Order: sequence, then structure tokens, then C-alpha cells
Amino acid sequence: MNEVRIDKWMWAMRIFKTRTIATDACKKGRVLMGGVAVKPSRTIKEGDIINVRKPPVTYSFRVKALAQNRLGAKLVPEYMENITQRANLISSMWYAYQDSSTAAKVSDAPPSVKAVTSPNSPIPSPTDGTSTSSTMTTNNAKGISSEFHYCDSAGKCLTLHLLISSSRYGTI
Repeated sequence: MNEVRIDKWMWAMRIFKTRTIATDACKKGRVLMGGVAVKPSRTIKEGDIINVRKPPVTYSFRVKALAQNRLGAKLVPEYMENITQRANLISSMWYAYQDSSTAAKVSDAPPSVKAVTSPNSPIPSPTDGTSTSSTMTTNNAKGISSEFHYCDSAGKCLTLHLLISSSRYGTI
């Protein structure tokens, strides 16, 4: 097996719940390879980088091996590597929060990414018209846990608690 359809591979890797959802994501231009939207029938090979846009986050995956059948969650890291940059996750969630009147919802995120937002931050808002931010990160057996505080110049503050699990998709 040298090549596999991209929609079938994304379903097999559990990026999407069903193959139909994977196909629809391709048709809507949410799946990219080399910055170009791909059709569901596009074939992939080992070493390809696939970008999947699940608003508000764009995930990046490296193909390590090909599979046509759906895999158990424990086998997924043998077939793909999640290479999404941690900073992109946090900034994407922050922009989603700014665009909404309530806290950001991350329902489309993979199951290994859990985020809780709060509009009130313990960090005092800046008075000189600048923005402030701080981050605290800890590593433990479950993965990486980060607490991100941000206040903009208008005094609007956000606290983001993010847990990135290392068990299902590999570490980010």
C-alpha cells in the first residue's frame, strides 16, 4: 500500500468521526497540503504534512504510515504525528474568545485538547494602554498543563487553562 485517499486516512486516524465528515471538510477547503486545498480523492503518502482547519484552530499532522481501516486510539501515534505548534492553539483560542461575547468554545478540538476559558483574569488590567500576558506551564504524567493569562489595552482579560494530553495524538 503506497498511497491512500486523504479522506479515508483522516477517518482512520480519528481526526474526523466519520468518513463523510472528512469528505465534507475536504470539499469545504478545510484540509490543506502545501497550502493548497485538496479534494477528498487526493492520495497521500508517508511523510506528507496535512493541515486541518477546525475553527478556531488549524491542526498539522505528519503522515508516518498509511492505513485504510479505522485504528484503535492507542495505535494512532504509530501512524501519524501531531505537529501543531502549541502557540497556535493558544492564539487561535484567544482570537475566538475576542470574536465572541462569551467564553470561547472548543467543541471541534480533538479529544486530547481540553480548554476552559474565563473572562475574568487575576492579573490586573494594564493602565498605560499596553497589553500584558503571562503563562505558567507544568508537565505531568497526563501531559502538558498551561495557564495563560492575557489582558488587552481595553482592560478585557482572559484566563485560559489548557491541558494537552500526550496519550492519544502524541505531544504538541
